[in-house]
Amino acid sequence: MVQVTGLYAALFALLYMGLAVRIIAVRKRDRVSVGDGASRELERRIRMHGNAAEYGPLILLLMALCEMQATSAYVIHGLGIALIVGRLLHAFGLAPGDRNLKARMAGMFLTFSCLAITALILLYKGIVGGI
Repeated sequence: MVQVTGLYAALFALLYMGLAVRIIAVRKRDRVSVGDGASRELERRIRMHGNAAEYGPLILLLMALCEMQATSAYVIHGLGIALIVGRLLHAFGLAPGDRNLKARMAGMFLTFSCLAITALILLYKGIVGGI
């Protein structure tokens, strides 16, 4: 069972939907059905959503594999919190208007940390468990 990862998958899904709704709102307002219509705001919102799609599912899969291999629930919670906070910070950093580069960088740091930590846990468990 992957109950802890399931919690963060649900939170991520809500975040992902929220990012999509923000794209839809600008598309409707600016009457852009495909692409970004040369709108910087729409381009940024598409990237917020795209970046979440690029990293979130892979990290959630790796978290689930870690959880299935009896990684501490505390570690899984830490990874899940870092994933959600990281994606929120990254989106904030890409927000139209006053951009916050530090938030974007912190978001990517948290996201990459989750990716690296889950990969290292699985490598360790694969090597130790395979001996």
